[in-house]
Amino acid sequence: INRNWIQQPPVIITTGFLRKHKGVISLIRAMPSVLQKFPESKLRIQCALYPSKDSRLELKACEKEIIKLNLVDNVILDTEFLEKKLVIDELSKADIAVLPYESSNEGGSATAADCLSVGLPLLISDAEIFDEIREVAITVKAEPDQIASAIIETLLNAEKYNTLSNKSMNYALDNSWGNVAAIFLVAHNSELFIGNLL
Repeated sequence: INRNWIQQPPVIITTGFLRKHKGVISLIRAMPSVLQKFPESKLRIQCALYPSKDSRLELKACEKEIIKLNLVDNVILDTEFLEKKLVIDELSKADIAVLPYESSNEGGSATAADCLSVGLPLLISDAEIFDEIREVAITVKAEPDQIASAIIETLLNAEKYNTLSNKSMNYALDNSWGNVAAIFLVAHNSELFIGNLL
C-alpha cells in the first residue's frame, strides 16, 4: 500500500473486551495528535462489554473522554458482542490495529491473532501477553503520545507499513489451524514410523 492517507483517511481499530487494563482510554487520548496529521482518520473501538462492573465503568470513562476531546465525529465506539466472523469483517476494513494493554497476564493473544489474520499492521504494548508476537508487530509504551507517534510513523512510512502487513499475513499463514494440524500429523506419523522401525 502506498496510499494517500489524506484523500483516503486511515481507520485505526482496537478490539477485544472493554476493560480498564486494555488501555482503550490511552488510544482515545492519542487520537488528537493523529488527527493533526490525518484530519479525517477514524478510530473504531470494537470492544464488547464484559459482564462486570469495571467494564461498564470503562465504557462511561471512554464516552466521557470522547466528548471531552471533541472526538465524536472521529471515534466509533461499538460495544456489541460480535461473532468472530463479524469481528474479522470489521478488522478487514481497518488499516492499522492497536492493542495498548496495560501490564496484565489476561487475554490478548487471540485478539492479536485476529488482527494478524487479516494482514493488519499491529501496534502492541509491552504487556507480557504479547511476548510471542514481538517480531511481527511494533511494541510501544501504552501512553497516548507514544501510541500516536507509532501510528503516525507507521502510516507515513509505506515500506514499514507494507513490511508489517506482510509479517502479519505470514504469521497468520504459519500459525493457521491447517498448518498446526499438518505439523501435528507429521510429528504423529514420524512417531508411528519410528515405532514401526523399533
